[in-house]
Amino acid sequence: MNFPDIRTILLSHLATAALCALVIALLWLQNRRRFEGTFFWVLDFLFQTGAALLIILRGAVPDWMSFVLANSLAIAGAFMGFLGLERFTGRKSRQTFNYLALGIFIAVHFHFTFIDPELRWRNVNLSAGIVYYCSQCAWLAFFRVSPAMRGITRGVGVVFGFFVLINFIRIIVTLVIVYPSNDLFKSGLFDTFILLSYQLLLILLAYALTLMVNRRLLQDIGLQEEKFSKAFQSSPYALMLTRLKDGKIMEVNEGFINLSGYEREEVIGKTTQEMQLWSREEDRSVLVKELSERGRMEGKEFIFRVKSGESLIGLVSAETLTIHGDLFILASIRDITARKMAEEALKESEERYRQVVENANEAILVAQDGMIKFHNLRVNTLIGYSDQELRELPFTEFIHPEDRELVFTRYRERLSGHEVPQVYSFRIIDKDGNVRWVEINSVLMDWGRRPATLNFLDDITQRKAMEDQLQKMSVQDELTGLYNRRGFLTLSEQQFRLEERRRQPMILFFADLDNMKMINDNLGHQEGDQALRSTAQILKETFRESDIIARIGGDEFAVLALETAGVNSEFLILRLEKELEHFNKKGSRPFRLSLSIGLAGYDPERPVSLDALLAEADRRMYEQKRNKNFMAVR
Repeated sequence: MNFPDIRTILLSHLATAALCALVIALLWLQNRRRFEGTFFWVLDFLFQTGAALLIILRGAVPDWMSFVLANSLAIAGAFMGFLGLERFTGRKSRQTFNYLALGIFIAVHFHFTFIDPELRWRNVNLSAGIVYYCSQCAWLAFFRVSPAMRGITRGVGVVFGFFVLINFIRIIVTLVIVYPSNDLFKSGLFDTFILLSYQLLLILLAYALTLMVNRRLLQDIGLQEEKFSKAFQSSPYALMLTRLKDGKIMEVNEGFINLSGYEREEVIGKTTQEMQLWSREEDRSVLVKELSERGRMEGKEFIFRVKSGESLIGLVSAETLTIHGDLFILASIRDITARKMAEEALKESEERYRQVVENANEAILVAQDGMIKFHNLRVNTLIGYSDQELRELPFTEFIHPEDRELVFTRYRERLSGHEVPQVYSFRIIDKDGNVRWVEINSVLMDWGRRPATLNFLDDITQRKAMEDQLQKMSVQDELTGLYNRRGFLTLSEQQFRLEERRRQPMILFFADLDNMKMINDNLGHQEGDQALRSTAQILKETFRESDIIARIGGDEFAVLALETAGVNSEFLILRLEKELEHFNKKGSRPFRLSLSIGLAGYDPERPVSLDALLAEADRRMYEQKRNKNFMAVR
């Protein structure tokens, strides 16, 4: 049987490595904002491609490039793959010994290339280097990652395990067989088999990395869907997801079921027209038209028909969503039938319908000349003041100081006949000092033959808390209370666009908490979490409240200091170091905090992108960390 010669296999390996590098580069471009570490995989495959090219050019390029540099690139590529995998899984560790191992490999390869030329020992050295780095990758994928992530990383771990196995076999066989020549291109059938194995495993590695990223994306999407589902189902209002073009009902929540009287199975898959939910079919056309023009609708009243045949008045807020290319309507419906009855009651005969007003679930009050002229019992419950106190105090006394101007301005404009929003929200302060959010629906009326406003207040504190929680879940780091990576990138991008007009300088600080792995391994993750929280608190005490402070990775923090004209960056770092020193001196803790810091300045005269600034600060941070590690080794 005739096998292709090694040069032919190397040419095939070069083409394979280049193609895999292209695939991983595309993977990085698509996911660089979502996941850390993918750029290191690009470096891995580029290094493998460069190594194959230099070996093929043996004889046409200097020996140090074809022998030493080529094999060093192959081992450095494996090292880059390990660094990328650590960052992707959030399990970064100190790399002092890995850098030292890379230096030892280069020295050994140089020795057996120029001082004591021996192909056998060069092959052993290369295989040992691959075993060293790939075994760390396999161990990380199988054991170091969290149990929840092992299903995602298992495939990559298997590929690295095969790399270890093949090279371990190569070491044993190489030490046993007799090499006929010191020329790789004449080294025999076994090395041909090894190179073919490398080529196959490189393809499998590119496939496994792509599959791992896609599974991680699906996992993240699943978590987001779960959060949305919980918020959707727990909303106290009726929520309904329908297709815009035909009104087909795709999903409803418990609030809708309670409001309409229908079971979920009775409405899913049917249109609102088939269910005759709209009392007037033309109302849906009004909703669709406004959503088509503006994309959202707030506080519009429509009449709906429930399962019993009765009609109710709903206050509808809606917006359009795009799902799989189709437009859908997410609508929130609040039953305001009692409120409308109360409005009519006050307009037609106050005495006749007073009982309805007094027992309404909403707080109802009449405001005139800045004072409360009438209120129901729900107002007392909401604000906590007695009837006499409510009559004697201006109604602005119950409004949060930051919202008083908004409420009083709209109150005056409404009395003057100006068009102002009928429904809006603001904060009140009850007698005990508690802050509550209310939604007000206000209409003009006559009280004692003089203009006044009839106001319906609904306590939406719980809804606001849920909205704030959902917002924080997307931009806030749960452990430290700082912004997370998404929040930092979003706010920083907005600030960069602002500074394009304002032309103010900024400074980006990139910091990495030293010895985090040692704290976790030796003291436990509880102490590790405390170290992260303490670092966050120190950063908040060092920088201004207006600066954007975030935890953007496992033990990595970033600060975008704003409007830094005349600010000395060295002074800021010195202040941060003093805060760290003060923290380490006070109290008895089993760990000391230390940060490796890199910074990059934004000059409005020579603007750069946020990505470029992050890359420069990250590079300087790792340069400082390497210097620390070097001094520690010395």
